[in-house]
Amino acid sequence: TLFHHSIPSWMEDKQGWVNKKSVEWFDFYSQKALAEFGDFVDYWITLNEPVPWSYLTYTEGLFPPGYKGNIFKHYKALKQMSLAHNQLFQSVNGITPVGIAHNMGFHTGRGLFNKLFSQFTDYLAHWQFLKLIQDKMDFFGINYYGAEWMTLTGPAQYADLDFSDAGRAIYPEGLYLLL
Repeated sequence: TLFHHSIPSWMEDKQGWVNKKSVEWFDFYSQKALAEFGDFVDYWITLNEPVPWSYLTYTEGLFPPGYKGNIFKHYKALKQMSLAHNQLFQSVNGITPVGIAHNMGFHTGRGLFNKLFSQFTDYLAHWQFLKLIQDKMDFFGINYYGAEWMTLTGPAQYADLDFSDAGRAIYPEGLYLLL
């Protein structure tokens, strides 16, 4: 895995993934990693969970450096991350398998409105980024942590459901339904 939720401080000092040069920086880093470790690695994951990482970094401020409330930076970072992934895929296509590890929760809701709303959040959280790289993957890894019962104010935790410490409903059937 080339990117797993941390970037060098010098890159962050230059706005991290929001900077257009981040694609170039990631390519340089990735090419060095492939040259150095390529004989030991069978499958390369460019990005681990880009959507939640970007959202929690640029919108919620929960990941360093703690930006808060900037949905535009979130989407700009995702665009740059998709370009970086696509560029690496193009450069090694047919030489070594490249894919991503993607957070895929099962979004649903109670009541008609929340069920419809969950389709919108499902698209934003799971499918929108994949459309940016859909033809540039040899494989696709799913990180499944459970279900999220969506409402307008965010995921709900209902008393009649069991939840993990991460706040997701324990719902193994959700993985089956995603597949």
